[in-house]
Amino acid sequence: MATNIITALLQGDDEPALFQEIADHLPMTLVPVQRKNDHAPDYRIEGRTGVTLGHGWSTTSPKSGISFVGILIEHPAGVHVSGVAWQSPDSEGKWFAQLQRIEAVKFDA
Repeated sequence: MATNIITALLQGDDEPALFQEIADHLPMTLVPVQRKNDHAPDYRIEGRTGVTLGHGWSTTSPKSGISFVGILIEHPAGVHVSGVAWQSPDSEGKWFAQLQRIEAVKFDA
């Protein structure tokens, strides 16, 4: 599996400050990981400084057949940001990500 670099981040929600904080970690690297089971991620997402930001799961759109990576970024502010990453059809090796949903992290004691 090849390592892929996310070079651009497209905002998909109304949280500009949060998205800017995440964009400050660009470029992000999708580092392949050895899966331990069917639910384990295919990738670890690292920011430009090498810190782990989240994980990604490879999938294919059932309608179009286009491959993409579903991503989940664990933001230190206590929220999970989900989205998708895909390879640019015009530029080989160039990946984009669009963040779509923010969920508060809830811990049960």
